[in-house]
Amino acid sequence: MSQPSESDLPRRRPWRLRTRLALALLAVFIPISILLIVTHLENLDERRTSRVENFRTISETIAALIDGFARDMESLALSTTITLGEVPPEAAANNPALQPYLAHLAESYGNLRTIFITDLDGRVLTGSTGEGNGTDLSSRNYIAALKEGADEAWSGAIPGLQSGQTTLAYARVIISSEGERRFFFVLAFYPNQLVRRLPDNLPSDARVSLVDNAGRLIYRSDDPDQTLPPVDFADSPAYQEARAGRSVAIESQTTPITADEKRHGAYAPVSQTDWVVGLTVPTRIVDGPLESRFRRDLLIMGGLLLAGFAAMILIANRLSRPLSALSAAAEAIARGERPLVPDAARDAEVYKLETAMAGMSRAVVEREERLASQARVLETLDRVGESLATELDFNKAVASITQASVDVTRAEVAALFHKSSEPGGGFELLSVAGGDGSFPMRPDDAILERTFNGESVYAAELAALPGRRPSKGDQSNGDKGLTLRSFLGLPVVSRTGERQGALFLLDSRPGAFDEYQQGLARGLARRASIVLENARLYSEAQEVQAQLRRANTAKDEFLALISHELRTPITTIFGGARLLHSRRRSLPEESTDEMIASIEDEAERLYRLVEDLLAIARADLSEEVVREPVELNPIIEQVVKQFTNRHPGRPVEVRGGKEPRNILAETTYVHQVLNNLITNADKYSDSGLPIEVELSVQDGESVVRVLDRGPGVAPEEMDQIFDSFYRSQRTARQAQGKGLGLTVCKRLIEAMAGRIWASPREGGGLEVGFALPLALEDASVEVTASDRT
Repeated sequence: MSQPSESDLPRRRPWRLRTRLALALLAVFIPISILLIVTHLENLDERRTSRVENFRTISETIAALIDGFARDMESLALSTTITLGEVPPEAAANNPALQPYLAHLAESYGNLRTIFITDLDGRVLTGSTGEGNGTDLSSRNYIAALKEGADEAWSGAIPGLQSGQTTLAYARVIISSEGERRFFFVLAFYPNQLVRRLPDNLPSDARVSLVDNAGRLIYRSDDPDQTLPPVDFADSPAYQEARAGRSVAIESQTTPITADEKRHGAYAPVSQTDWVVGLTVPTRIVDGPLESRFRRDLLIMGGLLLAGFAAMILIANRLSRPLSALSAAAEAIARGERPLVPDAARDAEVYKLETAMAGMSRAVVEREERLASQARVLETLDRVGESLATELDFNKAVASITQASVDVTRAEVAALFHKSSEPGGGFELLSVAGGDGSFPMRPDDAILERTFNGESVYAAELAALPGRRPSKGDQSNGDKGLTLRSFLGLPVVSRTGERQGALFLLDSRPGAFDEYQQGLARGLARRASIVLENARLYSEAQEVQAQLRRANTAKDEFLALISHELRTPITTIFGGARLLHSRRRSLPEESTDEMIASIEDEAERLYRLVEDLLAIARADLSEEVVREPVELNPIIEQVVKQFTNRHPGRPVEVRGGKEPRNILAETTYVHQVLNNLITNADKYSDSGLPIEVELSVQDGESVVRVLDRGPGVAPEEMDQIFDSFYRSQRTARQAQGKGLGLTVCKRLIEAMAGRIWASPREGGGLEVGFALPLALEDASVEVTASDRT
């Protein structure tokens, strides 16, 4: 039996060209579809992560607000404890003025539930509500902390005395001016008072939770009245990490409040009170819109891919027609037919096909590049806008502007300068992006100065710009070794037209920045002006707040100190006068003399206090001081004589005062300064040792030194003893005082264009001296406020 020949076997029919093209297109479109889906899923995760990071920023902001609330509580307690420091322990419970005073404080502050005072065993003496007197609070953790020696303490979540509702408390020790611990001062408030401090624009369904240092829930925003069962956060990993002082974000996790619901959010520490604040939202609030957008994008991409696939099939059919016509013509020739297929027409069809394919390929590449560039620009601008809206760190916001300039314009180096706030200051570099991290041009370059002066400058060929001074930027860009040629400088101008700084872009390619890129750079320069303006406003607001806080603190300290200093001498004078008036004839002569001496001493003390305060007021308010030639020796003799008359047992030695000397000064000022310095030396040294007054002339100045052999002042306190109300720790308990004597001396000497100092003496003691300029004959000088040191 013969074998069939190869030509007799059935031959497999090859696939048609359009079928092969369709399969090839399908093989291309399927990976593209998978890649697009994966890319969108990654984008979904990135957006979710970005939202969660925003929650971290919000939780840190809420923690800062609660910190501010805690500082307010501490400031109120501090100022009140200073005022109550002199109330005797035996008078606290029976003092009818304390309860109305505490009630007034609670009412004026507004956020407090109650204020009360306890003895050192934790038993309530009196309170703002007038209730609960005698209640034992020694078991409270904050009372226990104070009893163990702490000066202040914050409580955790505790049940209220009357209502049983969770209460927070801050306690502080009331200490007398002699350092004696007398009472405990306690501020109590409900956690829902913190709602007033929370931002109004929190995300929908957001829950703010506040947890104390023991892990107990203090407050939750969806249950402000605390009707739900208590919750323990102690075992929560997020709480433990926040308690360690770090902000932590949670993503799709359960919380101790709702164990069956996953939430996004963050926890942040409250440093002032050692609490933790949390902000969480249900996952559906974040994931729902993102997943909806993902499904929408998926449908759009699927439709576009299907439409593209169908279009490519049609194109494949159209492309296969010339080849099909050639195939039909070949078959016709094989059959002996003569088909009408002109050579020119056949060649033109193939040529059109090739031209169309090449044009389509170029168009697709160019379109993809444009779309990628636009997407990059939009993403960068969106990132910059989000940074400007949410970023509280000025340096990070500035860095995002410069980095965005590099990203959207493809510049090799971008730099942002701002105008110095110092008078007459120039422009300072804020941030650099790209290159090696340094700006390769000098600030005094002529082209930079033009931009600093408000001119927008673009140079397609930097080296060819006429009248420009050389710069190291002409040589290379850092380590890259690239010559910088394209330059774009844009002034940063505020809304009021004030020049705030400049944005510079550099590149090694000539003509690197087209109109589109220049427009993007101008938009970034406008955004930079927003950053600089916000920084200026924020700095000014912070300075005003700091000044107000300092002024309020100084006022409270001044009132507390002056009220105490006035009360003691007035009480002595008033009581002594009444006693002499009512029992003068029955008192022994010795007791009468002692009483009169006490009244005289306290009257002198009161006189000195008033004189010191008036001297400070005159020195602060006076616009000018008329200095006249004054002979110093008679003033010293008069002051020493008055002092020895009052203190006959204290010797005062004057050295170097033989020759007459005239100084430019104001007589009453010099008299008061000498009296204060000698009185100060008398208070802080042994009464048996002499006070020394030395006079000399040095470099056209008359120098007066008052020396004693007292305990002296520590070297690190020398610059502080001239501050108002400051008293050295070494001598504070040795003698009474208010810390104004040396302050008055400093103000008066500087008002007369002189100088004053203090220094320790060898062998112990203190030297306080001042120097005033010597006077010429018939000379008088007006010293204005601007001339004073």
